[in-house]
Amino acid sequence: MTTFLIALLSVVLIVFIYYIVKRVRRNSALKILLRHSQKITDKMFVATLEAQATTYQQIFNFKADLTSDPVQKIWGRGIMVFEYKMQIKDPAEHDVAFFNAAFFQKFEAELNEQAADNGIISAMPKYTPFIISDYWVLDGFFHVDVAFMTNKPTIEYVKDMRKADLEKLQTHGTD
Repeated sequence: MTTFLIALLSVVLIVFIYYIVKRVRRNSALKILLRHSQKITDKMFVATLEAQATTYQQIFNFKADLTSDPVQKIWGRGIMVFEYKMQIKDPAEHDVAFFNAAFFQKFEAELNEQAADNGIISAMPKYTPFIISDYWVLDGFFHVDVAFMTNKPTIEYVKDMRKADLEKLQTHGTD
């Protein structure tokens, strides 16, 4: 009986150690992917701002070393979405109404053009490499979330966000 309990305990311990090692390796791989994706996204974001300097430098205060904050702590692990925050030079002139869908469609197109020029592609060919998933103006700062479509969790996140936006529009449309 004692031998059986020792064998059972050994098997349980081996399985436990296996899953711990597997989890540590997965977390390490996700951190590497996150850092790499963030560097690429940061580089393309700044390059887009600088390529269109006459437009964006008149609107925002930003530096060439502008970096993002990953939003995965909020939305979940493995999501390659990065938030950028830039001060608006003239909040009275560039208010919430200024930052409309047309502004973001243009910026997103320029961001993806920059990516294409640098050979950056999405994990799935039917998606562009970068999608602006959210944006807002708060206290004189412009915030934008950019999704780097590099893995399935990010693609699912963007689909969910778009579905939620459509549902919100449909709900408000019936009021």
